[in-house]
Amino acid sequence: MSSLKERYQTKSEAYYTGVREDVLPMVPKHSKRVLEIGCGQGNTLAHLKSNGYCDWTCAVDLFPEAIEVARSKVDEVHQVNIEEAILPIEPGSINMILCLDVLEHLLNPQKVLAYLHTLLAPGGVIIASIPNVRHYSASLPLLFQNKWDYQSCGILDNTHIRFFVRDTAIDLMKSSGLTLDKVLPANLGRKGAFFNRLLFGLPESFLALQYLVKVSKPNAN
Repeated sequence: MSSLKERYQTKSEAYYTGVREDVLPMVPKHSKRVLEIGCGQGNTLAHLKSNGYCDWTCAVDLFPEAIEVARSKVDEVHQVNIEEAILPIEPGSINMILCLDVLEHLLNPQKVLAYLHTLLAPGGVIIASIPNVRHYSASLPLLFQNKWDYQSCGILDNTHIRFFVRDTAIDLMKSSGLTLDKVLPANLGRKGAFFNRLLFGLPESFLALQYLVKVSKPNAN
């Protein structure tokens, strides 16, 4: 079996370089300090800062090649395994944390979210994108063809360890005691969005490639 690093090396360049503009509807108008776990080359953080969504950015990624590129684009970088590291960041000092297509790669995402919770300032948010394993591209081959074929990317990405549907994604995000703010189905596509509206949201769980989930830490009384 190939090593974890070898499996990540088979991914397309877009896996590390893309800007996640799809999460902007979940992003607060302005956050002073933003941390991204699994930042790739830091382009999403750079986009947020250059467009006034934040003042300071911090990037965390497992792979040194990505971090070296991100270093010139963000204010602070850390090349670590977030499941093993304690970041040199003051607890209660981060206003927004991004975990975009990250949690499904972790052995213990609940533990990581509990740690990230401690970094949040009152009123701070965590925004995650989490693949939906009930999407028809995964569920129909399993149901009708007895197939569960891993791929280099997508819902059955060969580096995914955990699998989620809408409710379990929400449960995960709330597991440390944070409050659910918003859930959006992502990547429905035009036809999918049309049929979803036409049928009052009933097909959503089969059409959403992933869910965007936003949770928050209550403001101090």
